[in-house]
Amino acid sequence: MSFRVKIFFMVFFYFICLLIVCTGNLAAKESRYVGSRVCKKCHEKEYSNYEKFAKKASSFESIKQMKSKLTPSEYRKCFECHTTGYGKPGGFVSEKSTP
Repeated sequence: MSFRVKIFFMVFFYFICLLIVCTGNLAAKESRYVGSRVCKKCHEKEYSNYEKFAKKASSFESIKQMKSKLTPSEYRKCFECHTTGYGKPGGFVSEKSTP
């Protein structure tokens, strides 16, 4: 294989890698949380079991019970673990605006 052909393939490979990285970053920026209710459309049985048995399905209720004992900033800190996607596109925003 000639030197020019090797250079061509190296540049081509580099370009493809760059394209993959850029495309991946765009896809990540467009990702949004949609909530578990979206899954129910196709996975009704699994969703029903999730609501009945998964502790994560009622995780937010545990911090609501503690709300009166916490400062507002302590309460918001709980959102990081007890909600889905807090601070991220489509994620939990507040009790009123996020279903």
